[in-house]
Amino acid sequence: MKRTTLLFVFLLGIMTVTCFAQDKDASEYMALAKKGDADAQAELGLCYYEGKGVDKNYDEAVKWYRLAVEPGNEKAQNRLGNCYYYGNGVEQDYVEAVKWFRMAAEQEYAEAQNNLGFCYHRGYGVPQNYTEAVKWFRMAAEQGYASAQYNLGVCYKFANGVPQDYVEAVKWYTKAAEQNQADAQNNLGVCYRNGYGVPQNYAEAFKWYTKAAENGSTDAMMNIGDMYRDGTFVEQDYKKAESYYMKAVNKGSSDAMIKMGDLCRYYKIESRQAKEWYNLAIEQGNPDAIAALADMYDSDLGYYDTNDTLKQYTERLWQNAADKGSARAQAIIGFKCFLEKNFDKAMEWYAKAKKNGATYVWRVVNVNLPIDMAIMLCEHFKNHSAEYNFYFRIDHWFDEASCYGWLVDVFPCNVFGPDGFFGSYVPKDYVYVAITKNDKIGLIKLTKDGKLLEKTPIIYDMDYGFYYYEDDENGKFHTWFNGQEVKFDL
Repeated sequence: MKRTTLLFVFLLGIMTVTCFAQDKDASEYMALAKKGDADAQAELGLCYYEGKGVDKNYDEAVKWYRLAVEPGNEKAQNRLGNCYYYGNGVEQDYVEAVKWFRMAAEQEYAEAQNNLGFCYHRGYGVPQNYTEAVKWFRMAAEQGYASAQYNLGVCYKFANGVPQDYVEAVKWYTKAAEQNQADAQNNLGVCYRNGYGVPQNYAEAFKWYTKAAENGSTDAMMNIGDMYRDGTFVEQDYKKAESYYMKAVNKGSSDAMIKMGDLCRYYKIESRQAKEWYNLAIEQGNPDAIAALADMYDSDLGYYDTNDTLKQYTERLWQNAADKGSARAQAIIGFKCFLEKNFDKAMEWYAKAKKNGATYVWRVVNVNLPIDMAIMLCEHFKNHSAEYNFYFRIDHWFDEASCYGWLVDVFPCNVFGPDGFFGSYVPKDYVYVAITKNDKIGLIKLTKDGKLLEKTPIIYDMDYGFYYYEDDENGKFHTWFNGQEVKFDL
């Protein structure tokens, strides 16, 4: 799965407005500000805030902002909200930040509308409210404000406050991308890479990733690295993949450190170096790096099933990563609960993972299962488990001898990547779930909302596995009985 920028753009964190020194310097603002000119006071405050033409001084910035807000200057109101949001020159206070953002937003100041929307989306200073966030993002976006256009696109992609609509997401990403907004350019590339809201087009994906990377997006650098790693649109080249990952590492991206670890682990087969990269990312406070390390040890358990010490250590790693907010770890723990038939707990963890940005259950069952489909399967089996009398077990893909008990596979799916792992799920109007027990196989057919359509008895002996070919025009399932390929329908 390619990296989508999930972080909403909060202008306060990436202040791009310069103290309009195009025609005045700080000394000229000072003269006008002392005469009570609110615009000059707001701009002088910004000069002190950013250290443009004067020594950086947050206390002085706040002083001049306060003078400017008295007559209702919307720029000063927004910038004073900035100070309260970050605790620069004042004690950090999200409620007070929201107060000043709202004053400026109600004067139709686009930056403040975007910032107020961000606070509603994250629940900073106000109760979290996606609908309210969308309202303010839309106001700013319709004024042509690029960061708000990007944020609105994210809301449409992830169904935050609006129904999920990839076409609308692409529309708003495109508007922001054309204004050179790096995160929007990256996410537009993701849409083209995966065919979200637009026909799948690797050339367009690469083009937008490149633009975003040139504008400093570390996610885009990693996505380009992924394309070189996998040989998607470009010739496979691990060295070029590494060079793009390292560009992101050099900009301080701990996610890129994880990418380097994954490159070492899966492609170069260098476990020691992989651990070094994961630990470096852990030192940067990245909980997904803890999850990556846990996954590495989890794989070792396939060879050392009796190593209780390693098993307990791995479980602690997963839990630690999940508690620190790793969506990947939360999704994995959700799946482990699913295997234990604790469906309520599984859905609880899946919900946490989804809230933290997970769209897939990472490398479990036979596909990167969408989180919503995983929740649906929990709901289905919770209500129908008595019909199956099943017992789930994780299938270690490298050790066929360890495959016993019940396994769960979901079809149809896409397969990509030279590492042999399955890729992104392709949603259909229905989904097949293959359940196997003691070398026999059966199928159930569900709608996307979990309604049971059909179920076959568990009668099919299988030697090597169960296959679904996307290019089969008749949609037949394939399996192997005593060395002979057999096709059948449901």
